Amino acid sequence: SFPTRRSSDLQHSQAYKCHTQAMGSLQEQGNVAFRGKRWEEALSLYQQALEAAQAVDPKSEAVGSLYSNLSATRIHLHQYDRGERYGLGSWDISQQDFR
Repeated sequence: SFPTRRSSDLQHSQAYKCHTQAMGSLQEQGNVAFRGKRWEEALSLYQQALEAAQAVDPKSEAVGSLYSNLSATRIHLHQYDRGERYGLGSWDISQQDFR
């Protein structure tokens, strides 16, 4: 007999794909806003992307990248304490082995 996928497996893979696509799109939009020096817009887009990335894997390299983006954005907004916290979060994740 042929192996079959359970509906829960299929739903999980579809949700993963949806979150991953949303995260990538939001992060790219955030990058465009950041390059345009639209800090508040970039912040909002990066935060939305972070939520999508954390739904997939809260310790992923993508989450670390978004923490870095959020850190830079917060610093441009003169929110140094928050920028530092996101920077430390990015550093913490980068210490993991992603092989």
